[in-house]
Amino acid sequence: MEDLKSMLKRQEGFCESPCRCPAGYWTLGWGHKMGDKFKVSRKTAELILDEDIHLAIFQYDSLGLKLDQTRQDVCVNMIFWHGLAGFLKFEKTLHHIECGNWDKAADEMMDSNSGRKYKTRMTDLADLMREG
Repeated sequence: MEDLKSMLKRQEGFCESPCRCPAGYWTLGWGHKMGDKFKVSRKTAELILDEDIHLAIFQYDSLGLKLDQTRQDVCVNMIFWHGLAGFLKFEKTLHHIECGNWDKAADEMMDSNSGRKYKTRMTDLADLMREG
């Protein structure tokens, strides 16, 4: 299996974003055919999600915040959602998180553009920030 995998990797070449193969099909990774509507299997989507979560956790860890698991999950969720640069724009929220002012941090989350536009999701996260 490893010999076959190595051979396929060498022959297909790696494409980190969708690209057209010589036959004209959209592919991703090492020759994964995306199909006409860029469909992925649930298993593939799970693997991609796992990788994206690991990246968000790594980015969270780079901030040096020491929070309980629930509040850490809220921050990782927001990093996953907004990207690290976007999360860092929540300056007032981050200030209150660093000070342990959970209610004020949650209030600032709700008073953001995301809080107004995506009220249900941000309400869930703000509630978790308050309750820990």
